[in-house]
Amino acid sequence: MDKLESAIRLAAALYDRLDRKDIEGIAALLGEDCRIETSDGASVSGIEAGLVHFQAFLACHPGAMLGCEELLGFGHRCVARWKLSWVDEDGRELCLRGLDMIREKDEKIREILSYVKVAE
Repeated sequence: MDKLESAIRLAAALYDRLDRKDIEGIAALLGEDCRIETSDGASVSGIEAGLVHFQAFLACHPGAMLGCEELLGFGHRCVARWKLSWVDEDGRELCLRGLDMIREKDEKIREILSYVKVAE
């Protein structure tokens, strides 16, 4: 049963470490051959490139909280529904929602495909 839930555990740990801005902790979750595809279609591969991606994300959203609202797992894959919340320079509370499709192998994150809900 632990093997079947490993993708969910890894995803929950990823969002927790992102909220704590724990780059070293994130590195421990990623596989050597991990691939991250962002919501704008850009793709990075490998731990170092993945960490650069997450560092840039955190730098662009300094006060933001990335809360995981729901995790659905099936085998070595899971889907995470998340909400990014922040306060803009005018004091307005804003949020953005999206999904990450995460694949794990050998207890490491191997792939993250991100999708964002865009308001018209």
